[in-house]
Formats: sequence, structure tokens, C-alpha cells
Amino acid sequence: MSSTANTRVVTGLTALGAVLTALVAIIPFGMRDVLTDHIRHGYPDFTPDEIDTAATAYLGVLGIMGAVCVVAWLTSAWLIRRGTRHARTIVSTIFAAAVAVTATLVFIEDTSGEVGLAPAVGWMQLVPCVVGVIVVALLWRGGSRSGTDRRIGAPRSDTVHI
Repeated sequence: MSSTANTRVVTGLTALGAVLTALVAIIPFGMRDVLTDHIRHGYPDFTPDEIDTAATAYLGVLGIMGAVCVVAWLTSAWLIRRGTRHARTIVSTIFAAAVAVTATLVFIEDTSGEVGLAPAVGWMQLVPCVVGVIVVALLWRGGSRSGTDRRIGAPRSDTVHI
């Protein structure tokens, strides 16, 4: 695959990642009952107002996190498309941070002893990370830093190949 084609594929995947991230940030708003049931199960002594407040807090966190992650995907696409020298490192760092935050949401236990976020909502947050793995793998597959120019995997223009 040529460098230009590889760049197109990777930037297309980052767009897919942004769309999936937006979806997994929006979908929980339609699953509020799943969140409230999960909170009610973990905290049976909570009043309906306390359960509603906790669900609203979770939705707020997911919405803000989704917006930040969409910006991260778009920034990654811009860095890749532009051919920035440090794109691979920056995008990989963004990906590692996203996986760490998402894993925390999925696995952290709250004071009730159960996972804090309802599993159906939590596991859904990992879907964009699958695309992230592919993006990072394709970026690092593009060639060595010293042997490539600003485009992913393209030979440097000042290098003579015999």
C-alpha cells in the first residue's frame, strides 16, 4: 500500500473512531433506566432523587469524556494527515490515555462493591478503542522514523535509494 493510500486509510479510521466515540457517548442518554437500575441495585437505601443525581453525574461524565475524545480523534486525524513528525508518538500517547480512562470506567468498583458503571454502558465504551488499536498499529507499521518523510511510510525525499 502506498504512503498516500495508507494515510487515507488511517485518517478514515480516525474519522470512524470519532463517530463511534460520539455514538457511545450519546447512547447512554437513552439507557438512563439501565444506569438507574444498576445504581438502585448497588445502593438500595438511596432515595429516587439520589439515584437520579448519580445517574445524571454518570451521564455528565460520559458526555464530557465523549466530547474530549472526539476532539482527540480529530486532532489525531489532523496530525496524521499533516504528516507531523511526532504524529505516531502523540497519537499513541492519546490512545494509551484513552484506554486507561476507559478501563477505569469499566473495571473500577464503587463503595457498594460492584463496578461503578453499569456493565452494558461500560463495555460499550471500549468499542472505539478497537479502532484505536488498528490506527496505532498502522501508524507504527509505516516505517522507521529516520527512513520516512512527513507522510506515513513514504521514503524521505532527501534519501538516495539505489
